[in-house]
Amino acid sequence: MAEPARLIPQDYDSHTVVGAADEALARVEAATLAISSIEGRIRSNKVLQRALKAWKRGDTIKTAKYSLEATGIDDTNALAFHLLAIALDRMGHLHQALVTYERAFELDPNDTDLVLNLGLTAWNLELLDGAERMFRLFIEKRPEHPAGYNNLGSVQRDKRDLTGAIETLRYAIYRMPDQPMLWNSLATVLAEEGRAEESLIFYSEAQRLDPKFARVQHNLGYAYTHLGQLDKALDAYDAALKLAPNANERRESLHSRSICLIGMGRIEEGFREFEIRNDERFRAYVHHMIKAPLWNGEPLDGKRILIVAEQGLGDEFMFANILPDLQDAVGETGQLDIAVDDRLIAFVDALIAYETMQEFRGLAFAGYASLRFTGPSRALLGMQKHPVTCAVEVSCLRDVSGGQQVVDYAATLARNPNINGLLHWGQHNDYTMADVEPEVVDVTIDEVGSPNMTRIR
Repeated sequence: MAEPARLIPQDYDSHTVVGAADEALARVEAATLAISSIEGRIRSNKVLQRALKAWKRGDTIKTAKYSLEATGIDDTNALAFHLLAIALDRMGHLHQALVTYERAFELDPNDTDLVLNLGLTAWNLELLDGAERMFRLFIEKRPEHPAGYNNLGSVQRDKRDLTGAIETLRYAIYRMPDQPMLWNSLATVLAEEGRAEESLIFYSEAQRLDPKFARVQHNLGYAYTHLGQLDKALDAYDAALKLAPNANERRESLHSRSICLIGMGRIEEGFREFEIRNDERFRAYVHHMIKAPLWNGEPLDGKRILIVAEQGLGDEFMFANILPDLQDAVGETGQLDIAVDDRLIAFVDALIAYETMQEFRGLAFAGYASLRFTGPSRALLGMQKHPVTCAVEVSCLRDVSGGQQVVDYAATLARNPNINGLLHWGQHNDYTMADVEPEVVDVTIDEVGSPNMTRIR
Protein backbone atom coordinates (compact mmCIF):
# COMPACT_ATOMS: atom_id res chain seq x y z
CA MET A 1 0.00 0.00 0.00
CA ALA A 2 1.31 3.42 -0.93
CA GLU A 3 -0.20 5.21 2.05
CA PRO A 4 -0.97 2.62 4.74
CA ALA A 5 -1.12 5.26 7.46
CA ARG A 6 -4.44 6.45 6.08
CA LEU A 7 -5.96 3.20 7.26
CA ILE A 8 -5.07 3.88 10.88
CA PRO A 9 -7.45 5.59 13.33
CA GLN A 10 -4.56 6.83 15.44
CA ASP A 11 -6.16 6.70 18.86
CA TYR A 12 -7.21 3.06 18.47
CA ASP A 13 -3.83 1.67 17.58
CA SER A 14 -1.23 2.91 20.00
CA HIS A 15 -1.87 2.68 23.72
CA THR A 16 0.68 3.27 26.41
CA VAL A 17 -1.03 4.68 29.53
CA VAL A 18 -1.15 2.43 32.61
CA GLY A 19 -3.23 2.54 35.78
CA ALA A 20 -2.81 1.27 39.31
CA ALA A 21 -5.93 -0.83 39.85
CA ASP A 22 -4.07 -3.88 41.19
CA GLU A 23 -2.07 -1.84 43.70
CA ALA A 24 -5.19 0.01 44.80
CA LEU A 25 -7.14 -3.21 45.32
CA ALA A 26 -4.36 -4.61 47.48
CA ARG A 27 -4.52 -1.50 49.68
CA VAL A 28 -8.31 -1.73 49.91
CA GLU A 29 -8.08 -5.36 51.02
CA ALA A 30 -5.45 -4.59 53.65
CA ALA A 31 -7.46 -1.68 55.02
CA THR A 32 -10.69 -3.63 55.33
CA LEU A 33 -8.95 -6.17 57.54
CA ALA A 34 -7.63 -3.46 59.88
CA ILE A 35 -9.39 -2.94 63.21
CA SER A 36 -11.34 0.32 63.30
CA SER A 37 -12.75 2.03 66.35
CA ILE A 38 -15.59 3.61 64.43
CA GLU A 39 -18.69 1.45 64.18
CA GLY A 40 -19.79 2.87 60.81
CA ARG A 41 -16.39 2.27 59.28
CA ILE A 42 -16.35 -1.32 60.61
CA ARG A 43 -19.72 -2.05 58.98
CA SER A 44 -18.67 -0.28 55.79
CA ASN A 45 -15.43 -2.29 55.58
CA LYS A 46 -17.31 -5.57 56.05
CA VAL A 47 -19.45 -4.77 53.03
CA LEU A 48 -16.32 -3.66 51.19
CA GLN A 49 -14.78 -7.09 51.82
CA ARG A 50 -17.75 -8.62 49.99
CA ALA A 51 -17.12 -6.21 47.14
CA LEU A 52 -13.50 -7.38 46.94
CA LYS A 53 -14.56 -11.03 46.88
CA ALA A 54 -16.95 -10.22 44.03
CA TRP A 55 -14.12 -8.49 42.16
CA LYS A 56 -11.88 -11.53 42.52
CA ARG A 57 -14.69 -13.68 41.06
CA GLY A 58 -14.87 -11.31 38.10
CA ASP A 59 -18.33 -10.03 39.06
CA THR A 60 -17.96 -6.31 38.36
CA ILE A 61 -21.65 -5.49 38.83
CA LYS A 62 -21.77 -6.92 42.37
CA THR A 63 -18.46 -5.20 43.10
CA ALA A 64 -20.07 -1.87 42.23
CA LYS A 65 -23.23 -2.75 44.19
CA TYR A 66 -21.39 -3.66 47.41
CA SER A 67 -18.98 -0.72 47.09
CA LEU A 68 -21.91 1.66 46.68
CA GLU A 69 -23.54 0.10 49.75
CA ALA A 70 -20.29 0.63 51.68
CA THR A 71 -20.22 4.33 50.76
CA GLY A 72 -23.82 4.62 51.95
CA ILE A 73 -22.88 3.22 55.35
CA ASP A 74 -19.82 5.48 55.68
CA ASP A 75 -19.64 8.40 53.24
CA THR A 76 -16.09 9.20 54.41
CA ASN A 77 -14.66 5.80 53.43
CA ALA A 78 -12.25 6.81 50.65
CA LEU A 79 -11.36 3.19 49.88
CA ALA A 80 -15.02 2.36 49.22
CA PHE A 81 -15.30 5.22 46.77
CA HIS A 82 -12.02 4.14 45.18
CA LEU A 83 -13.20 0.57 44.61
CA LEU A 84 -16.57 1.83 43.35
CA ALA A 85 -14.76 4.04 40.85
CA ILE A 86 -12.61 1.12 39.65
CA ALA A 87 -15.74 -0.97 39.10
CA LEU A 88 -17.56 1.84 37.27
CA ASP A 89 -14.48 2.35 35.12
CA ARG A 90 -14.38 -1.35 34.22
CA MET A 91 -18.10 -1.26 33.36
CA GLY A 92 -17.47 1.62 30.95
CA HIS A 93 -19.25 4.31 32.99
CA LEU A 94 -16.31 6.69 32.70
CA HIS A 95 -18.02 9.94 33.70
CA GLN A 96 -19.48 8.38 36.85
CA ALA A 97 -16.10 6.80 37.57
CA LEU A 98 -14.38 10.19 37.25
CA VAL A 99 -16.79 11.82 39.72
CA THR A 100 -16.32 8.92 42.13
CA TYR A 101 -12.52 9.06 41.86
CA GLU A 102 -12.72 12.79 42.60
CA ARG A 103 -14.76 12.12 45.73
CA ALA A 104 -12.21 9.53 46.89
CA PHE A 105 -9.41 12.01 46.17
CA GLU A 106 -11.14 14.67 48.30
CA LEU A 107 -11.24 12.19 51.17
CA ASP A 108 -7.67 10.92 50.75
CA PRO A 109 -5.44 13.18 48.58
CA ASN A 110 -2.34 11.25 49.69
CA ASP A 111 -3.41 7.98 48.03
CA THR A 112 -1.01 7.90 45.08
CA ASP A 113 -2.73 4.93 43.42
CA LEU A 114 -5.89 7.02 43.43
CA VAL A 115 -4.05 9.93 41.81
CA LEU A 116 -2.84 7.63 39.04
CA ASN A 117 -6.27 6.09 38.41
CA LEU A 118 -7.95 9.49 38.48
CA GLY A 119 -5.53 10.71 35.83
CA LEU A 120 -6.12 7.58 33.74
CA THR A 121 -9.90 8.05 33.77
CA ALA A 122 -9.53 11.73 32.85
CA TRP A 123 -7.28 10.64 29.96
CA ASN A 124 -9.87 8.10 28.76
CA LEU A 125 -12.44 10.91 28.75
CA GLU A 126 -10.00 13.08 26.75
CA LEU A 127 -9.73 15.56 29.64
CA LEU A 128 -6.05 15.86 28.87
CA ASP A 129 -5.22 18.93 30.96
CA GLY A 130 -6.72 17.30 34.07
CA ALA A 131 -4.94 14.03 33.32
CA GLU A 132 -1.63 15.86 32.94
CA ARG A 133 -2.07 17.55 36.34
CA MET A 134 -2.75 14.21 38.03
CA PHE A 135 0.27 12.51 36.47
CA ARG A 136 2.54 15.43 37.41
CA LEU A 137 1.22 15.18 40.97
CA PHE A 138 1.94 11.44 40.98
CA ILE A 139 5.52 12.09 39.82
CA GLU A 140 5.92 14.67 42.60
CA LYS A 141 4.76 12.15 45.21
CA ARG A 142 6.49 9.07 43.74
CA PRO A 143 9.41 10.19 41.56
CA GLU A 144 10.88 6.67 41.54
CA HIS A 145 7.81 5.08 39.88
CA PRO A 146 7.89 4.75 36.06
CA ALA A 147 4.11 4.93 35.59
CA GLY A 148 3.96 8.67 36.26
CA TYR A 149 6.52 9.53 33.57
CA ASN A 150 5.03 6.96 31.20
CA ASN A 151 1.53 8.39 31.52
CA LEU A 152 2.64 12.02 31.42
CA GLY A 153 4.59 11.39 28.22
CA SER A 154 1.57 9.62 26.71
CA VAL A 155 -0.75 12.53 27.53
CA GLN A 156 1.76 15.02 26.12
CA ARG A 157 1.78 12.91 22.95
CA ASP A 158 -2.02 13.08 22.73
CA LYS A 159 -1.83 16.87 23.20
CA ARG A 160 0.55 16.90 20.19
CA ASP A 161 3.40 18.14 22.38
CA LEU A 162 5.70 15.52 20.90
CA THR A 163 8.88 17.34 21.88
CA GLY A 164 7.73 17.50 25.51
CA ALA A 165 6.70 13.84 25.44
CA ILE A 166 10.10 12.75 24.11
CA GLU A 167 11.93 14.78 26.77
CA THR A 168 9.74 13.39 29.59
CA LEU A 169 10.27 9.79 28.51
CA ARG A 170 13.97 10.18 27.72
CA TYR A 171 14.59 11.65 31.19
CA ALA A 172 12.70 8.74 32.77
CA ILE A 173 14.70 6.17 30.76
CA TYR A 174 17.95 7.74 31.99
CA ARG A 175 16.70 7.21 35.55
CA MET A 176 15.07 3.80 35.00
CA PRO A 177 16.57 2.14 31.91
CA ASP A 178 15.20 -1.28 32.88
CA GLN A 179 11.51 -0.29 32.51
CA PRO A 180 10.01 -1.67 29.26
CA MET A 181 6.92 0.54 29.45
CA LEU A 182 9.10 3.64 29.04
CA TRP A 183 10.86 2.27 25.95
CA ASN A 184 7.48 1.28 24.52
CA SER A 185 6.00 4.74 25.07
CA LEU A 186 9.01 6.55 23.64
CA ALA A 187 8.89 4.33 20.56
CA THR A 188 5.19 5.09 20.11
CA VAL A 189 5.78 8.85 20.30
CA LEU A 190 8.50 8.55 17.66
CA ALA A 191 6.19 6.50 15.42
CA GLU A 192 3.43 9.09 15.68
CA GLU A 193 5.93 11.84 14.89
CA GLY A 194 6.62 10.11 11.57
CA ARG A 195 9.82 8.41 12.76
CA ALA A 196 8.44 4.87 12.51
CA GLU A 197 11.72 3.35 11.29
CA GLU A 198 13.56 4.81 14.27
CA SER A 199 10.84 3.63 16.66
CA LEU A 200 11.62 -0.03 15.86
CA ILE A 201 14.91 0.26 17.78
CA PHE A 202 13.10 1.31 20.96
CA TYR A 203 10.37 -1.30 20.55
CA SER A 204 13.10 -3.92 20.22
CA GLU A 205 14.61 -2.85 23.55
CA ALA A 206 11.19 -2.98 25.25
CA GLN A 207 10.71 -6.45 23.80
CA ARG A 208 14.12 -7.56 25.10
CA LEU A 209 13.30 -6.34 28.59
CA ASP A 210 9.89 -8.04 28.62
CA PRO A 211 9.26 -10.61 25.85
CA LYS A 212 5.67 -11.10 27.06
CA PHE A 213 4.72 -7.40 26.91
CA ALA A 214 1.62 -7.51 24.66
CA ARG A 215 1.43 -3.77 24.07
CA VAL A 216 4.88 -3.77 22.49
CA GLN A 217 3.69 -6.28 19.90
CA HIS A 218 0.52 -4.27 19.31
CA ASN A 219 2.41 -1.03 18.83
CA LEU A 220 4.96 -2.76 16.62
CA GLY A 221 2.03 -3.58 14.36
CA TYR A 222 1.15 0.12 14.39
CA ALA A 223 4.70 1.09 13.36
CA TYR A 224 4.97 -1.58 10.65
CA THR A 225 1.65 -0.41 9.20
CA HIS A 226 3.02 3.12 8.95
CA LEU A 227 6.02 1.72 7.11
CA GLY A 228 3.79 -0.18 4.68
CA GLN A 229 5.09 -3.55 5.95
CA LEU A 230 1.64 -5.03 6.45
CA ASP A 231 2.79 -8.66 6.59
CA LYS A 232 5.02 -7.85 9.56
CA ALA A 233 2.23 -5.76 11.09
CA LEU A 234 -0.16 -8.70 10.91
CA ASP A 235 2.40 -10.99 12.60
CA ALA A 236 2.82 -8.42 15.37
CA TYR A 237 -0.94 -8.15 15.95
CA ASP A 238 -1.20 -11.95 16.07
CA ALA A 239 1.55 -12.03 18.70
CA ALA A 240 -0.22 -9.29 20.68
CA LEU A 241 -3.44 -11.33 20.70
CA LYS A 242 -1.63 -14.36 22.12
CA LEU A 243 -0.08 -12.25 24.90
CA ALA A 244 -3.04 -9.96 25.66
CA PRO A 245 -3.47 -9.88 29.46
CA ASN A 246 -7.15 -8.90 29.40
CA ALA A 247 -10.21 -8.60 27.17
CA ASN A 248 -9.79 -4.85 26.64
CA GLU A 249 -6.34 -5.19 25.08
CA ARG A 250 -7.55 -8.13 23.02
CA ARG A 251 -10.37 -6.03 21.57
CA GLU A 252 -7.92 -3.24 20.67
CA SER A 253 -5.62 -5.67 18.86
CA LEU A 254 -8.51 -7.37 17.04
CA HIS A 255 -9.67 -3.96 15.79
CA SER A 256 -6.21 -2.96 14.58
CA ARG A 257 -5.69 -6.37 12.99
CA SER A 258 -8.94 -6.01 11.03
CA ILE A 259 -7.80 -2.68 9.58
CA CYS A 260 -4.47 -4.27 8.67
CA LEU A 261 -6.28 -7.06 6.81
CA ILE A 262 -8.35 -4.54 4.86
CA GLY A 263 -5.13 -2.71 3.93
CA MET A 264 -3.66 -5.99 2.67
CA GLY A 265 -6.60 -6.46 0.33
CA ARG A 266 -8.16 -9.27 2.39
CA ILE A 267 -11.41 -7.31 2.34
CA GLU A 268 -13.96 -9.96 3.28
CA GLU A 269 -11.89 -11.29 6.17
CA GLY A 270 -10.98 -7.78 7.33
CA PHE A 271 -14.56 -6.48 7.40
CA ARG A 272 -15.72 -9.63 9.16
CA GLU A 273 -13.21 -8.98 11.95
CA PHE A 274 -13.97 -5.24 11.84
CA GLU A 275 -17.29 -6.12 13.51
CA ILE A 276 -15.34 -5.93 16.80
CA ARG A 277 -16.13 -2.20 16.69
CA ASN A 278 -19.76 -3.14 17.49
CA ASP A 279 -18.77 -4.81 20.76
CA GLU A 280 -20.34 -2.63 23.46
CA ARG A 281 -17.16 -2.97 25.55
CA PHE A 282 -14.91 -1.69 22.77
CA ARG A 283 -13.41 1.70 23.66
CA ALA A 284 -14.63 3.42 20.48
CA TYR A 285 -18.03 1.69 20.36
CA VAL A 286 -20.75 3.80 18.72
CA HIS A 287 -24.12 3.27 20.37
CA HIS A 288 -26.94 3.66 17.82
CA MET A 289 -29.91 4.54 20.02
CA ILE A 290 -32.57 3.26 17.61
CA LYS A 291 -34.68 0.10 17.59
CA ALA A 292 -34.29 -0.62 13.88
CA PRO A 293 -32.43 -3.84 12.99
CA LEU A 294 -29.06 -3.85 11.22
CA TRP A 295 -29.09 -4.54 7.49
CA ASN A 296 -27.89 -8.08 6.78
CA GLY A 297 -27.81 -7.98 2.99
CA GLU A 298 -31.50 -8.57 2.28
CA PRO A 299 -33.16 -6.71 -0.66
CA LEU A 300 -33.82 -3.03 0.10
CA ASP A 301 -36.58 -2.33 -2.42
CA GLY A 302 -39.41 -0.56 -0.64
CA LYS A 303 -37.55 -0.46 2.69
CA ARG A 304 -36.60 2.53 4.81
CA ILE A 305 -32.86 2.57 5.55
CA LEU A 306 -30.85 4.88 7.81
CA ILE A 307 -27.20 5.58 7.00
CA VAL A 308 -25.11 6.54 10.06
CA ALA A 309 -21.47 7.60 9.77
CA GLU A 310 -19.35 6.35 12.66
CA GLN A 311 -15.74 6.96 11.58
CA GLY A 312 -15.66 10.78 11.31
CA LEU A 313 -16.63 13.59 8.96
CA GLY A 314 -14.01 12.72 6.38
CA ASP A 315 -15.51 9.28 5.83
CA GLU A 316 -18.99 10.79 5.57
CA PHE A 317 -17.93 12.58 2.42
CA MET A 318 -15.61 9.84 1.15
CA PHE A 319 -18.38 7.24 1.12
CA ALA A 320 -21.14 9.60 0.01
CA ASN A 321 -20.57 8.31 -3.53
CA ILE A 322 -22.53 5.15 -2.64
CA LEU A 323 -25.66 7.11 -1.69
CA PRO A 324 -27.09 7.21 -5.26
CA ASP A 325 -26.76 3.42 -5.41
CA LEU A 326 -28.63 3.11 -2.11
CA GLN A 327 -31.33 5.47 -3.37
CA ASP A 328 -31.77 3.24 -6.42
CA ALA A 329 -31.84 0.15 -4.19
CA VAL A 330 -34.73 1.38 -2.00
CA GLY A 331 -36.69 2.39 -5.11
CA GLU A 332 -39.57 4.81 -5.44
CA THR A 333 -41.52 3.26 -2.59
CA GLY A 334 -38.59 3.15 -0.16
CA GLN A 335 -36.92 5.88 1.88
CA LEU A 336 -33.26 6.73 2.43
CA ASP A 337 -32.36 8.67 5.59
CA ILE A 338 -28.83 9.97 6.25
CA ALA A 339 -27.47 11.04 9.67
CA VAL A 340 -24.67 13.61 9.36
CA ASP A 341 -23.13 16.45 11.36
CA ASP A 342 -25.69 19.25 11.85
CA ARG A 343 -23.14 22.05 11.60
CA LEU A 344 -21.99 21.04 8.13
CA ILE A 345 -25.59 20.73 6.96
CA ALA A 346 -26.38 24.18 8.33
CA PHE A 347 -23.35 25.81 6.72
CA VAL A 348 -23.73 24.23 3.26
CA ASP A 349 -27.52 24.70 3.26
CA ALA A 350 -27.13 28.38 4.15
CA LEU A 351 -24.66 28.93 1.30
CA ILE A 352 -26.97 27.22 -1.18
CA ALA A 353 -29.98 29.19 0.08
CA TYR A 354 -28.08 32.47 -0.21
CA GLU A 355 -26.96 31.69 -3.78
CA THR A 356 -30.51 30.67 -4.72
CA MET A 357 -31.83 33.95 -3.34
CA GLN A 358 -29.24 35.81 -5.47
CA GLU A 359 -30.71 34.30 -8.63
CA PHE A 360 -34.02 36.06 -7.99
CA ARG A 361 -32.09 39.34 -8.00
CA GLY A 362 -30.40 38.63 -11.31
CA LEU A 363 -27.03 37.75 -9.73
CA ALA A 364 -24.94 34.58 -10.15
CA PHE A 365 -22.17 32.65 -8.42
CA ALA A 366 -19.64 31.27 -10.90
CA GLY A 367 -17.39 29.22 -8.68
CA TYR A 368 -17.36 26.35 -6.19
CA ALA A 369 -17.53 25.41 -2.52
CA SER A 370 -15.34 22.47 -1.49
CA LEU A 371 -14.92 20.61 1.80
CA ARG A 372 -11.48 19.22 2.64
CA PHE A 373 -10.76 17.10 5.72
CA THR A 374 -7.33 16.94 7.36
CA GLY A 375 -5.67 15.49 10.41
CA PRO A 376 -3.74 17.59 12.98
CA SER A 377 -0.69 19.69 12.12
CA ARG A 378 2.21 20.79 14.33
CA ALA A 379 3.04 23.71 12.00
CA LEU A 380 2.74 27.06 13.76
CA LEU A 381 0.82 28.49 10.80
CA GLY A 382 -1.29 25.39 10.32
CA MET A 383 -5.01 25.77 10.85
CA GLN A 384 -5.39 22.06 11.61
CA LYS A 385 -5.43 22.34 15.40
CA HIS A 386 -7.99 19.57 15.95
CA PRO A 387 -7.94 15.78 15.48
CA VAL A 388 -10.10 16.35 12.37
CA THR A 389 -10.46 19.72 10.66
CA CYS A 390 -12.94 20.48 7.88
CA ALA A 391 -11.74 23.30 5.63
CA VAL A 392 -14.54 24.85 3.55
CA GLU A 393 -13.14 26.74 0.57
CA VAL A 394 -15.45 29.12 -1.31
CA SER A 395 -13.96 30.53 -4.51
CA CYS A 396 -15.46 32.33 -7.50
CA LEU A 397 -14.81 34.39 -10.62
CA ARG A 398 -14.58 37.95 -9.40
CA ASP A 399 -15.89 39.51 -12.62
CA VAL A 400 -19.28 37.75 -12.41
CA SER A 401 -21.63 39.93 -10.40
CA GLY A 402 -22.86 38.13 -7.30
CA GLY A 403 -19.76 36.04 -6.56
CA GLN A 404 -18.16 38.51 -4.15
CA GLN A 405 -21.37 38.68 -2.11
CA VAL A 406 -21.38 34.88 -1.65
CA VAL A 407 -17.74 34.87 -0.51
CA ASP A 408 -18.44 37.70 1.94
CA TYR A 409 -21.52 35.88 3.23
CA ALA A 410 -19.54 32.66 3.72
CA ALA A 411 -16.93 34.49 5.82
CA THR A 412 -19.62 36.12 7.97
CA LEU A 413 -21.54 32.85 8.35
CA ALA A 414 -18.41 30.96 9.45
CA ARG A 415 -18.04 33.32 12.40
CA ASN A 416 -21.66 32.85 13.49
CA PRO A 417 -21.60 31.32 17.02
CA ASN A 418 -23.88 28.50 15.82
CA ILE A 419 -21.26 27.49 13.23
CA ASN A 420 -18.17 28.58 15.22
CA GLY A 421 -15.74 28.36 12.30
CA LEU A 422 -12.35 30.00 11.85
CA LEU A 423 -11.12 31.86 8.80
CA HIS A 424 -8.22 30.05 7.15
CA TRP A 425 -5.04 31.42 8.78
CA GLY A 426 -7.27 34.24 10.03
CA GLN A 427 -7.65 35.60 6.48
CA HIS A 428 -10.42 36.55 4.12
CA ASN A 429 -8.53 36.52 0.80
CA ASP A 430 -9.91 38.66 -2.01
CA TYR A 431 -6.78 38.61 -4.18
CA THR A 432 -7.13 37.74 -7.86
CA MET A 433 -4.74 35.57 -9.84
CA ALA A 434 -3.30 38.72 -11.41
CA ASP A 435 -2.60 40.12 -7.94
CA VAL A 436 -0.77 36.99 -6.78
CA GLU A 437 1.06 35.75 -9.86
CA PRO A 438 3.87 38.39 -9.98
CA GLU A 439 4.73 37.61 -6.35
CA VAL A 440 4.96 33.87 -6.96
CA VAL A 441 6.75 33.32 -10.26
CA ASP A 442 9.08 35.25 -12.52
CA VAL A 443 7.26 36.51 -15.59
CA THR A 444 10.10 35.24 -17.77
CA ILE A 445 9.95 31.80 -19.36
CA ASP A 446 12.84 29.36 -19.21
CA GLU A 447 14.21 27.34 -22.11
CA VAL A 448 11.68 24.52 -21.71
CA GLY A 449 8.70 26.87 -21.74
CA SER A 450 7.88 26.83 -18.03
CA PRO A 451 7.67 29.82 -15.67
CA ASN A 452 10.79 30.34 -13.56
CA MET A 453 10.14 29.70 -9.86
CA THR A 454 13.00 31.88 -8.61
CA ARG A 455 10.79 34.36 -6.79
CA ILE A 456 8.79 31.90 -4.68
CA ARG A 457 8.90 33.03 -1.06
